[in-house]
Amino acid sequence: MSKRESSKELYDIILKTNNLQSIIANYEELQLNVILDAIPAVCTFWDEKRKLVYCNQAAANLFLLKTAQDYLDNFEKLSPEFQPCATPSVPKALMYLEQGLEHGQVKFDWMHQTLDGTPIPAEITLTRVNWKGKFGLVGLTVDRREFLKYRAAETLANERLHAMLDSSPFICTIFDDTCTPIEVNQEAAFIFGFKDKNDYLKRFWEITPEFQPNGQTSYDTLYHELAQTLKYGKGYLPWMHHMADTEEPIPMELFLTGVEIDGKKYVIAHGRDLRKEKETMSKLQTAMIEAQAANHAKSNFLSNMSHEIRTPLNAIIGMTNIGKNAKNIKNKDYSFNRIHEASMHLLGIISDILEMSKIEAGKFELHNTPFSFSHMLDSCISMITLSATDKNLVVSKYIDPSIPIYILGDELRIKQVITNLLTNAVKFTDNDGSIDISVQNLIELGEEFDYLFIMVRDTGIGMSKEQLSRVFYAFEQADVGTTRKYGGTGLGLSICRRIVEAMGGEIWIDSELGKGSAFNFTIKYVKSESGTGNFDELNKEAHEPLRGSKVLLAEDVEINREIVIAMLEPLEFEIDCAENGVEAVSLFLRNPDKYDFILMDVQMPEMDGLTAVRHIREYEESTGGRVPIIAMTANVFSEDIDKCLKAGMDDHLGKPLDFNVLFEKLLLQSA
Repeated sequence: MSKRESSKELYDIILKTNNLQSIIANYEELQLNVILDAIPAVCTFWDEKRKLVYCNQAAANLFLLKTAQDYLDNFEKLSPEFQPCATPSVPKALMYLEQGLEHGQVKFDWMHQTLDGTPIPAEITLTRVNWKGKFGLVGLTVDRREFLKYRAAETLANERLHAMLDSSPFICTIFDDTCTPIEVNQEAAFIFGFKDKNDYLKRFWEITPEFQPNGQTSYDTLYHELAQTLKYGKGYLPWMHHMADTEEPIPMELFLTGVEIDGKKYVIAHGRDLRKEKETMSKLQTAMIEAQAANHAKSNFLSNMSHEIRTPLNAIIGMTNIGKNAKNIKNKDYSFNRIHEASMHLLGIISDILEMSKIEAGKFELHNTPFSFSHMLDSCISMITLSATDKNLVVSKYIDPSIPIYILGDELRIKQVITNLLTNAVKFTDNDGSIDISVQNLIELGEEFDYLFIMVRDTGIGMSKEQLSRVFYAFEQADVGTTRKYGGTGLGLSICRRIVEAMGGEIWIDSELGKGSAFNFTIKYVKSESGTGNFDELNKEAHEPLRGSKVLLAEDVEINREIVIAMLEPLEFEIDCAENGVEAVSLFLRNPDKYDFILMDVQMPEMDGLTAVRHIREYEESTGGRVPIIAMTANVFSEDIDKCLKAGMDDHLGKPLDFNVLFEKLLLQSA
């Protein structure tokens, strides 16, 4: 209402009445209406009968009505039937009116609505007044939509902040300036096993030791660092907590930041649990120590190998010179025997090194075939008989009679383990001692496999507990003195352990220093109904079917050709030699039906052995013939053997050549 309209209305009232008092009263009421309409908040008046008799224009504006009278006429429709608390609106409103009249003032939250049903949350204050001698209530209604919208946004922001903090892998704690933790995230509950993160705040000093690792009390340490952080803005503190129940130490590091909120100073601490890091560092240090020990062992191994390889080489070179200058056959034979012994010793060293490299490269494989265990064991014992006799050692054996005649297993690998243990027993047993080997059958009922228990016992020098703890590791021997006195690579027992474990067994040692040792191991086996004999036992008559055979020898190294020719000479073999693959293919194609066997080296100039074999096999496909071809190479890994067989070769013979093995291969191919 404008001032001009108010003046006109006042003038009309004066014209209608001559009562001066009435004029003054109406004028005061008019002025009051003008004041109330200027207030932006909703103002209402309730008389002594709890009836709404007045509202200002703000009430109409809030509910999108034109006039204040529209508000009075539709008041009951401006509240829903029920309040959010599920209480009917009418009786609840009457209750508040009664409380206002009785107590003088009442404030409460109320849900209004527009005529189209749009909710309007409000806060209403009812104040009792004396108006013209009667008590009434003045109502002040505040629209809370903007406030609630702001509060919802603030709540959402707080929830996001807490979600971000609770997802942090650090313990985030807020300290006030009295060194008291007042807020923390969920990570604290997780680390300390509390049900609620507030337990961390309540029990902060309970999970903190009295003294920190720096020797100062925990309170003094923390208080000093918080004060420094508030002064300089940033801080760092190594800190020690412990679990509440077990008192397990929890080393931490605290990153501190000073902040000011609403004029008050706080410190935010981000704590990082260092247990896993320290555990990792401990493992790394252990691994580093182990790596250094391994490097040291390998360095010692290389030093030992230098000595071990040079010793037989010295013997070979020295005895060769002696043999060349010898004047009679006896001295020459003596030199040749010593050269042979030194060569076999050198071959054993190289074999151990190659065997270990094969194992570490993951190229170790087992090849199970039927064989006679008794014959194999006799062969092992025969290999140490001469050296045992030289030291006057008594060698005895026992074989459980229940062990089958033939078993299925890797004969070569089992022989390798037993021979290694017997050789060690001879090496480390003084003169006039004894060596016993026994084999027992361990039958596991209901199992697919049975087990053999094999023990090699000697009366040698024995080992201490410390020596036993590392004797099965690669590059290790009992001690440096043992290496210097007895020699050896330190690989043999490690290789034995790998072989035994690959066969599903285990190996261990019972020993006492100065009282001998017992090497024990078990291996799985399967009974076989048939098997092959030991070719070493074949006599010279077994070789007769090979007499006069015609052989094509492809070998690029002259001394190797001489060795093969010398091996085959006793049986009057006819031998044609080729120095490379091209010559070998050419000789074969000149007379394909001439040769009974081809011995083919793999690595040769101009054309390698694999390519030469492929050319020969391609020619044979057109003629229908097939000559046995045996690879003769120093490449002895399983993948090398596979390459030879895939190229078309029939068998593989590893260098250095063994006389008996060579004739065994030839006999098998001639059958």
